[in-house]
Amino acid sequence: MRVWLVVAIAGCGRISFDPSSDAPSDGSVCTFGAWSTPVELAEVSSPQDDWEPTLSSDGQRLVFSSNRDGALHLYMATKLGTGAFSAPAPIDPLTTTMTEYGPAWFGNDRLYFDRGTTTIQLHTSEYSGTAFSPASPITELVGETVEAPAISSDELEMFYSTNFELRRATRPTSSDTWTLAGAVTELRSGAGEAYPTLSRDGLVIYFESDRVNAMGDIYVASRPSIGAPFANAAPVTELNGSGANIGTSDADLSPDGRTMVFASRRPGGTGSWDIYVSERDCQ
Repeated sequence: MRVWLVVAIAGCGRISFDPSSDAPSDGSVCTFGAWSTPVELAEVSSPQDDWEPTLSSDGQRLVFSSNRDGALHLYMATKLGTGAFSAPAPIDPLTTTMTEYGPAWFGNDRLYFDRGTTTIQLHTSEYSGTAFSPASPITELVGETVEAPAISSDELEMFYSTNFELRRATRPTSSDTWTLAGAVTELRSGAGEAYPTLSRDGLVIYFESDRVNAMGDIYVASRPSIGAPFANAAPVTELNGSGANIGTSDADLSPDGRTMVFASRRPGGTGSWDIYVSERDCQ
């Protein structure tokens, strides 16, 4: 599992829940098949490290963090007519002398991300379709390290990690401020957990854990209703690699539940950590 300090990092079946709860965005109920064999998104790769991919809701824009320019900043690639992504470019309006990482799209027009040096703070930026607005800090969360957030579809619940512990924040309406709700204790393993992503209905959470593999694997857990505890955490074996030096992390689930992008350190990749994609059918 990777450990964030300021800019540098040290490397970091079927799923046992009711698949119909991981609902697609059109409101239909389906049974998902197994995840496909992960494929590197080679068109966005670099010889350096690429992490924390996140897709806009329409799947047309991919944002991720990379140290390809010698420091950790955000990059974006756009889906081409061929189905591949364009060459990624730095998001200049969001690039500073500090570290930017942990991006998470909300819909197609808002990006959450982390910025900081010795202190990490969660920011948002609005995307107009052509450009990002200047970043705004979420002031009520100052003092809490909110890394790589997963925001519910109604923007009332946030899961995130602090020092490799999963935590939660809530608010009554999307215009209210966030209130810290503490650790997600039911997902603690005694090791480290981080980088959550939620299904659209908020009943399924994927996250990274180093409970078995010190480099990290992706796990999944489910809950029967919003506010209930998650249970039955299990590794997503189709996505995880095998071997002590292979890590799988930073999962991001598309709103329809059919596409997962993530970072992995596995043989055959362009760099040390690269971005991969896996898909599954909705039957």
